[in-house]
Amino acid sequence: PIVMLVNRRRAGDFRGVSEMADVLGLTDAAARTLTNLQVAGETHAIPARWVAGVAKGDFVDAQGKPIPVWESYFTAMSATGNKDAKFGQFSASDLKNFHDTVNHYAALVASVTKMPATYLGLTTANPASADAIRSAEAPHVKLAERKQRAFGDAWAWVGALYERFRTGSWENGNAMRTEWHDAATPTVAARADAIVKLNGGKPILSVEGSWDELGWTEARKATERARMSDEASDPEMQRLMRDLVMGTEASVASTADSGIVG
Repeated sequence: PIVMLVNRRRAGDFRGVSEMADVLGLTDAAARTLTNLQVAGETHAIPARWVAGVAKGDFVDAQGKPIPVWESYFTAMSATGNKDAKFGQFSASDLKNFHDTVNHYAALVASVTKMPATYLGLTTANPASADAIRSAEAPHVKLAERKQRAFGDAWAWVGALYERFRTGSWENGNAMRTEWHDAATPTVAARADAIVKLNGGKPILSVEGSWDELGWTEARKATERARMSDEASDPEMQRLMRDLVMGTEASVASTADSGIVG
């Protein structure tokens, strides 16, 4: 069986569009720039040397044999018998223009793909705060959420096919639904704070629901249930809870006897 999972589907067009279609031109341009950078690094990054007042026969080794051209280029001549000879070197080329061009293409890719600049190495400084991270990732997260909506139906079809093979009967088309995790960057502190606020005052989440919000696996939940069961049957724990309740009741009674009205 085949399930149609099309990226950027449009009415009447079931072929879809590759997610890389918007950046192919930019990546090709960046590749050309990097190739030119490599060529420039081989030919212009090393300062070229020059010498005047010498002849070809002066380029010989200690045994008097002629030095190959490439060796004479990379091996500087430091002395000659000609008193009028002059030595020098040209300034090396600055390759910063290639670096700036590649970074410019990276910035364009970031704007097209909605990716944060830090993902492409354009920004290396630490974010100012968690809110700054969320602000930078907001367009990328929104794009991921749109993909979830587009691909959710297809994965639901996959689940329906699985049930068809498992049970031998066709399920209702609306019985399957794909549930996605939050596409934003999760932080334990932020999720825990939200859960505490949801549970404070008027609880709206059960313990199991809180575990789901924390993203615990079924194995983790089973372990926690076993621990809670052990605590409930622990006589020492029961004694501590009984002492705590009796102490609270005694404090309330003492307050009432002293005539203090809360």
